[in-house]
Parts: sequence; C-alpha cells; structure tokens
Amino acid sequence: MVSVKDIERVSELACVELSEDEVARMASDVDGILGMIDQMSDADAAKADFFEGKEMGMRSDVLAEDSDSASCSAVKSCELTEGGTFVVPKFI
Repeated sequence: MVSVKDIERVSELACVELSEDEVARMASDVDGILGMIDQMSDADAAKADFFEGKEMGMRSDVLAEDSDSASCSAVKSCELTEGGTFVVPKFI
C-alpha cells in the first residue's frame, strides 16, 4: 500500500507542492493504479487470442497527388522536394 509519507517524499523529490488533500488523494490514486497492475500481472496472456486469425500487415504510405490536405500542400509548396518528401540538409 502506498502511504502518505511515500507521496510526500516523491513530491519533495519532484519539487511539487501538494496540499494535504492532494497528498491523500494521490496516495489513494497511486495505490489503485498499482492494484490494477497487480491484477494485470495475474492474467494469463497465453489465453488472450486478440489477434488470432487476423492478418497484421503493413500499411502502404502513399502520398495522394490529388489530395488537398495540409501535408500535401506543404510538400508541394516547398522549394526542395524529392519523391513527395522534404529535402533537408545532410548533417553528421
């Protein structure tokens, strides 16, 4: 369990000033979050079949020449472009 002293110490290290009410609420919130993490670690991930039978392919990123989107107009209006992308100076 996360104590009020734990939250006070962390807020001191982070240079964050918290009122007594905020410290108490934060201790409760952090304790709840850690409790959820404990519950998640008890779950058997092998039984999770979220992606079973689903194809996970890469999307093809293609710039549509006829698009009026902001990114397309930005590339089109830039002086130095090559293959639909911005050309930037090489640096090491």
